[in-house]
Amino acid sequence: MEQLLVWTRARSISEAIAYSLVVNVLMFFAALAFGGAVVRAFPNARVAHQGPPLSRTELVLASLCVTFNSLVMFAGWWLFQAGLLRVDGAPFGWRWMVDAVLLVLVMDIAMYATHRVAHFSPIYRFVHEIHHRYDQPRPLTLFVLHPIEVCGFGGLWIAVLCTHAFSLGGMLLYLTTNTLFGTLGHVGVEPLPEWWARVPILRGIGTSTFHARHHQNPTTNFGFYTAIWDRLFTTIDPHYASNFARLVASAERHAAQGCVEANE
Repeated sequence: MEQLLVWTRARSISEAIAYSLVVNVLMFFAALAFGGAVVRAFPNARVAHQGPPLSRTELVLASLCVTFNSLVMFAGWWLFQAGLLRVDGAPFGWRWMVDAVLLVLVMDIAMYATHRVAHFSPIYRFVHEIHHRYDQPRPLTLFVLHPIEVCGFGGLWIAVLCTHAFSLGGMLLYLTTNTLFGTLGHVGVEPLPEWWARVPILRGIGTSTFHARHHQNPTTNFGFYTAIWDRLFTTIDPHYASNFARLVASAERHAAQGCVEANE
């Protein structure tokens, strides 16, 4: 990891811009591929109606999101070069996991708070409402955001990184977790089993149903990785648990029926 940091520090501005763009384009297509695979694997577990054909607006906003994410990554590189953003090159080990968990917890409360602020008028009307126009989420919806919102999340992420020298491995684990949760929150199907919501620890983790309910009822479920803050501040959808159990149970019955029919 230390060698990767040395290599990163040695890049020119033009190289940093190019690499930032390439990395974000690859992450974009990886998220779409993963989300598409989940949708195809759980066709009977829909938590939202299938959306209409993709519009030009969605494609333009998604392209802008990737572009601005690349600019955020470049800004992080510039701060790293200037010594304002410190990164630890610790090798693979417990430090990675500790940093990743810490980043998830810190970003979870920070994103919950900023997400609630984004629902205040006029911020909602001029910025966040664009994302909520798509109440039938699909993998691309993760990237259908106003550029101001993309920069807001990026700025929050960089601000957190500037507070402490996190390990590069921990940062990469967090970014992977963030992409997985973001994608699963917008696939429009629920891949988790029905018993998930009955386990005390697991039911606090955000699910596809959890975020889909936010798209359908924007006054609830503001969390990203967990439902902890929604439960604490009473913003959780009161029907979330029952809807999760009902939808997943229905999907499991369809799957079982399909297996029976295939064996006959």
